[in-house]
Amino acid sequence: MYAIGGLLNSWNVILEAHARKLSLHEALDVDTDINYENELSLISKALQGMEERVTRFPENVLSFQRQVLPFSRQETFTAWKLFIILKIHCEALQNAMIYRSEQSEKLYDVSAQEYRSLFHQEMASSWFSSETSLISMHHSLKCLSMAAYQDGVTTHKLKQMRDVMGDIVEHLAAYILDGYSDINPTIRNEEGYDAAKVLSFDLLRLFCSCEAAFQMSLDHTYFSGIVQICDDNKKCGQYIPEYDLESLVSDQTQQCSSLHNSVDFMTGLNFSKFVFRWYTDKSMFGTALELGKLCPNQMSEYVEEDERLSHLRWIQKVNDGHFVQSASDLMSLKPDGIVAFGHSEKHISLEDQQLVLSLAKLAAMASEETSIKAKYILSTVQDNLILHSVQQTSAGMIDTYDLCERALDANSLMEVSLDLAKSVSSKDDQIKACLAGLSVAKVIHASDSIDQNDRHLQSAKVWAVSIDSDLHLWHDIVRTWSFLPDKDKIANLEKTTFFNVAYHYYSNPDVRTRDEVGFHPAQNDVLRLLGITRDDNLSNLLQEAVRFCTVSAS
Repeated sequence: MYAIGGLLNSWNVILEAHARKLSLHEALDVDTDINYENELSLISKALQGMEERVTRFPENVLSFQRQVLPFSRQETFTAWKLFIILKIHCEALQNAMIYRSEQSEKLYDVSAQEYRSLFHQEMASSWFSSETSLISMHHSLKCLSMAAYQDGVTTHKLKQMRDVMGDIVEHLAAYILDGYSDINPTIRNEEGYDAAKVLSFDLLRLFCSCEAAFQMSLDHTYFSGIVQICDDNKKCGQYIPEYDLESLVSDQTQQCSSLHNSVDFMTGLNFSKFVFRWYTDKSMFGTALELGKLCPNQMSEYVEEDERLSHLRWIQKVNDGHFVQSASDLMSLKPDGIVAFGHSEKHISLEDQQLVLSLAKLAAMASEETSIKAKYILSTVQDNLILHSVQQTSAGMIDTYDLCERALDANSLMEVSLDLAKSVSSKDDQIKACLAGLSVAKVIHASDSIDQNDRHLQSAKVWAVSIDSDLHLWHDIVRTWSFLPDKDKIANLEKTTFFNVAYHYYSNPDVRTRDEVGFHPAQNDVLRLLGITRDDNLSNLLQEAVRFCTVSAS
């Protein structure tokens, strides 16, 4: 009854002002080109019978709105009409709310706040929270939103009316959201509640203050509004404690209990995870991870749930102190995840993969674990870094194409090394190519997935090429070997690729205790590849040459 009285009284004030030639449109400085007589007549006609059947006030208001502000005729939404309709609707609701606040204790022996709580407990609600009343309030706000964002004359005029519309928007937003809030969550239309939050937030930002929009978002746990305003404030470079998102994400005390005990309707996420998703949606992965440090358990869960962050899970593992797992994640990155590290758009460059492997090595070394997995990861990383070093060395000997354009596997690098050892003209490059091949052979030798015989065959190919490239020299050395002193023998051997490769290889102290890809373990395969028997003079000379190498190296 008080709502109807408020509505009709507000309308009478408008009519009286018009009758006294008090030009409302001039006061508002809008819509000077419309026919006010027609507009007033249309509204008056639609309001007829409003005072009848007071219990059907929400239905009557909705019917009235659909007559004067139909969604299907958006072109009729003039700024003046919107202001008048929303004004009388707001004042009707405001009148009823004032009455409830003043009279609830007298009528029901409870305060206004207790009155709302009582509805909640009894799974009932006032007419403010009825479906029709909520639809009616949504209709008013929706019409304003449609007009405000249609980029026309009405939109421009509405922005000029920001001051007079702001109070109406703030009240209507509060009424519709409180109407939903008063309904017990077990029976509440959460989809409608969420739509009301979105609509109210947009209009509050447009017509009211940032503070009003933020407070509404907090009061009704509208996560998107909270994060948006906090982010906007941060971009402005001004620190306002109330808008500090870090405090909101980390503060799970009583002050923010309702925030952290709620979930977003659209995503089903709690507040912390919603914040991570909000920044992930904008590809601001670094910001999401930084905020994740404030609630690491939540972030650890979220990076596993969102595939868009799969290439960054290793970072969260580092933040959590799980270094071996971080190294494992880096080693298992998919190609698109590795590309995200560098600048390549179509494939994994050598530089990209080197960065990933170096990070994996650092992570594995930072761990205090001595598990088999930790040792395996460190060994695998080291092997792959060796392959990359070989690829870079080999690339320096090729001028026809870019060998470092993409990372190559061990088998491909072995082929490159052997081809280079056979084709380069420089003796130094030939030695480098053979040593590179032995480094690759060592990586292949360490692989459990390769047959034992094949492991030695890879190194044998390298040694065979190093010998075959100087075969004419070896025949000369064989003929004079027995007549020369050791000094001259070594001088002749130093002219061969084989001797120089063997010297560099056996100079490594580790080889003396673990000769994996040296000449000795591969000797039979080397001789077979060259077509030489074990009792051949060259066979004996090669063993003698290796003996000189080991003596010289030591």
